[in-house]
Amino acid sequence: MASDRPDNTNDETTESAASHTLEVFHRKAFLAENMCIHPDDKVRFDGVGERNVSIDFKNLAWDDGTRLWRSPSVCCTATVRCRMPRRCFALYEAVWHGRIPDGIPPADVILHPEPWMRSTDPVFRDRCAPTFLSAALAPIEVELETAVSRVVGLARWRCNRTGPVDLPALGVLEWSLDGVTWKLDMRRPTTPSAMWGPDLVVTEARRADIEQLLAAGGQEPLHQSLLREAESLLESNPRSALVIGTAATEVAIKELVSTLAPLASWLIQNVPSPPITKILQDAGPPDRGFASVCS
Repeated sequence: MASDRPDNTNDETTESAASHTLEVFHRKAFLAENMCIHPDDKVRFDGVGERNVSIDFKNLAWDDGTRLWRSPSVCCTATVRCRMPRRCFALYEAVWHGRIPDGIPPADVILHPEPWMRSTDPVFRDRCAPTFLSAALAPIEVELETAVSRVVGLARWRCNRTGPVDLPALGVLEWSLDGVTWKLDMRRPTTPSAMWGPDLVVTEARRADIEQLLAAGGQEPLHQSLLREAESLLESNPRSALVIGTAATEVAIKELVSTLAPLASWLIQNVPSPPITKILQDAGPPDRGFASVCS
């Protein structure tokens, strides 16, 4: 059977003799919705699958000692320790010690993360990750997801609890050389993935802005809260979502007109307003409605 080996086949004997030094921990978390475990329980399954995957269950609402008897979802973290090809291990080892791996062009790696990124570890630019690394990690990721799916399915069955089949990933693949300190996948996206909604990038400037609003007693604008309420009803009650969304648009437009044309503020806020499209098309400077001004 063909094996994944480095270009220099003379290193294979050395690799076999020191295989324990080529072992790397990998883990990935998945979301199991509509299920929970008892807060006092520590649920762990070991030896799952051919790679002996370990899986830990944790209520997402279980944090900082908060004792909740119910939780909407469980975080299922699958961990595995397996031997990696020499080239992959050399890459991991270099990053572990804060170096750019040998043979990797510096231009292919980002060393100064953007605000979206939560780690200072290097990350490959889009489409710059080595193919040998992706080839080695692909079966590991499949194994982790398969193991979690198998355990969750059995747990639902034996506990007589149904639930969604999909197990969305909670973050990217992580790796470690010692099983204690974990680093993010070097192939992770350099731009955010809005799986559960856009991340909040609270820069120092935005933090200062929010603190200033708090000190001034500021509140979320009405149109913003209405919009969020409409979004929360999209699945359960789309008609109500449409009505509330329309109301949010009307409130926002009135606020905009009041800001851009202060003299018309009283009229726009108190007199029954025409249709939204008419306001956007006709209000504002001659021959230029607010729709064009805003754009």
